[in-house]
Amino acid sequence: HGLLSLAVYGGRVDNLHDERLLHSFLQQYFSRAMLSGGRLAQGVAIPTSNRHADYLRAIESIPPIDSPTLFGLPANAGMAVQKRAATAVRASLRELDRDEAESTSSFDREVWTHALSPVLSLWQKLLSGCERVRAARHQLDTCAQPVDSFVSLELLKAQAILKKIDASLSAIGRVARGVELLSAKTKADGASLIGGR
Repeated sequence: HGLLSLAVYGGRVDNLHDERLLHSFLQQYFSRAMLSGGRLAQGVAIPTSNRHADYLRAIESIPPIDSPTLFGLPANAGMAVQKRAATAVRASLRELDRDEAESTSSFDREVWTHALSPVLSLWQKLLSGCERVRAARHQLDTCAQPVDSFVSLELLKAQAILKKIDASLSAIGRVARGVELLSAKTKADGASLIGGR
């Protein structure tokens, strides 16, 4: 379980309780009992044969919607998730209403320049320290070791995130300097930074 618990999943777990749950799931699903005809979920058994068609049938029998019981949760856990999602939607709608009221106000270049200059200069300093990450060229090798593939994928994700943030902050900087027209996306990004969101 070392690769799964320490690299693939464990690298994203930062809570002791979640780490114990991860180890519990790994022991449950990656065990000899499971591979010798265990049940993956209600109505889904792991085939004991080595025939491809049996595994395809098992995969097709997995329900399209995850049941909470599959993860060891009570059957009504889905209701709690739906309630939390409904609360988040209500909060988003309220924020949209507030943002719409704020968006009617005019754009003030001086306010943006004053409020965002420290953020933009800090970003430039941070970005200069990430030159090795930005310049790294990685090709995904299907024959590579799993850990090497994992590190390559993480590097590609980091590069994509840096590129997206840099594009957004560069557009904000150009607008603040007056060399680019304000777009809706740039206005939203700048307003989020000023509002601390």
